[in-house]
Amino acid sequence: MQEEEAADYSRYLGNWDTLSNGAYIRVVIEKAEGKWISGRAELESLSSGRVSSAVFSGEADEAGRIVCEFEDDGWGAKGVVGLEFSGERIHLTIKETGYSEDHTGEWSIGNIDQWLEKEDG
Repeated sequence: MQEEEAADYSRYLGNWDTLSNGAYIRVVIEKAEGKWISGRAELESLSSGRVSSAVFSGEADEAGRIVCEFEDDGWGAKGVVGLEFSGERIHLTIKETGYSEDHTGEWSIGNIDQWLEKEDG
């Protein structure tokens, strides 16, 4: 008996983004091989230009979701990144769970719950 063909997430390669509350929220899918997906989620403050990012890498489950922990967003925050791949959009959730010693989270990635569209171009 032949195995079912693995889902292909390569159509999600590239930049996905939205503008929300004075910040540019972006997901960059750098690698997609079958169900294995890796990249980063970013939050860029439009007023300061500061960027925080959380790296993720994992295999999508049967529902098209990945959940990964991250240790440092560049500003001392740690937490969990969730991605749901749905048609022509990606649902990004980020939950901060704490901060490294000597960091306040002032410029951290924060808690995010946003749908993102494919960037043109």
